[in-house]
Amino acid sequence: MTDDKKDQFHANEHGVLLHNTIEESGENIRTIFCYDGDIDSLIDLAEEKSIKVKSIESETDEEERYDDVQNVYEIYSDKGTSVVGKTYERSVMIVRGPKDDALIEEWLENVDDTAVVNHGKEEFSIMGNRLCPTCHQEIKERTKIIAKCDTGDMAYFAKGAELLPGTSYEFYLDKKLIVKFNMNYYNGEMTDVNPTIEDFEVENESYKEIIVRGIEERVEQQGFEKIWLTNYIGYPPETDFWRKMEYEFDIDEGYKEFY
Repeated sequence: MTDDKKDQFHANEHGVLLHNTIEESGENIRTIFCYDGDIDSLIDLAEEKSIKVKSIESETDEEERYDDVQNVYEIYSDKGTSVVGKTYERSVMIVRGPKDDALIEEWLENVDDTAVVNHGKEEFSIMGNRLCPTCHQEIKERTKIIAKCDTGDMAYFAKGAELLPGTSYEFYLDKKLIVKFNMNYYNGEMTDVNPTIEDFEVENESYKEIIVRGIEERVEQQGFEKIWLTNYIGYPPETDFWRKMEYEFDIDEGYKEFY
C-alpha cells in the first residue's frame, strides 16, 4: 500500500480497509436520490466555493471502490465527506453525506424530483384511517403499532463500497414483534432505483393493510414516487391482497405509483 493509501484508509479489527473520512452510517448521514440530477452542477458549485473535490477515475487503482455507482466524486467539506455518483441503471444521481452540509443544502434548492433517506435508527407510530361519525369523512389517527427501522450502507468500505442504503423494519404491537422485513432501494430484476420491499409476510392479516399503508406513506413522504414488492413467483390472481391494494404486476414483481 502506498503512503497516500495509508493516509486515506485504515483497517478495522477484522482487517477490512475502511475510508478515513467517510463517516459510517448513523443519525448524521443521509442519502439523496436525485432522479433528474446533474453531477456537474454540484461539482461546479463545490469548486466555486474552493471545496476540495476528488474524482474516482475508472482507470485508476480505485476503480473497484464503489460497486453500484459510476462517475464518482468525493467532496471534502468542513462537515465531512460526501460521495456523489450515478447508478448504472436509470442513471439516478446519488448523494451520500452529512445531513447538515451547507453545500448540499444550497445545491438542493435548485433541483427537483428528489427523495431523501436518513440513516440510523428511527421509531414512529403507524397511522390508520377512521371514519368520523360526525362529518362522515376519514380522519387519521395513531394506531398501537410501532415501527422501528435502521438504515445504513457500506459507503465507507475501501473496496466494494455501496452508496445505495438498505433499511430493516420491525413492527410491534403491545411490545410484541408482529412482522419484520428488509427494504432495499434498488430492484435488480426490474433495473429500477426505488424502494423495494423484500419478502413481506404478516401472520395476522388484520394488521397487514395498516402496515402497508404506513410504509407507503413513509416512502412517499421521503419523496419517492414508486414502491416495489418482490413477494411472488408468478402472477397473482385478482383476489390477491396486493392487487386489492392497487399494486400492478410485471411478471412476479409488484409495484405501486403514487402520482
